[in-house]
Amino acid sequence: MEETVRIVGVRFKRAGKIYYFAPGELPVAVGDEVLVETAAGIECGEVVIPPKDVPVSDVVQPVRKVLRHMEDADREQLRANRASELEAQAFAAERIAARGLPMQ
Repeated sequence: MEETVRIVGVRFKRAGKIYYFAPGELPVAVGDEVLVETAAGIECGEVVIPPKDVPVSDVVQPVRKVLRHMEDADREQLRANRASELEAQAFAAERIAARGLPMQ
């Protein structure tokens, strides 16, 4: 019998691509907000495919982990990060315009 791995599908953006992560023993369900380990660091996403066991050969390795469910502090940090991102975009647009650079 082929070895299997338990995975869940997580999406980072509303209509974004689905990525697969190993929930381990963490109970997760569709709609849960979770923190996951990615190549770019820790990211937050929403579980969109429930846990299922799939053959190891069907999964792109390495399968990274679901670290934990998001907490209120995580949501607040996410809001703060998004606000900072908008400020940075506005500042960059202002500097580009001030210097007359051919950029959008």
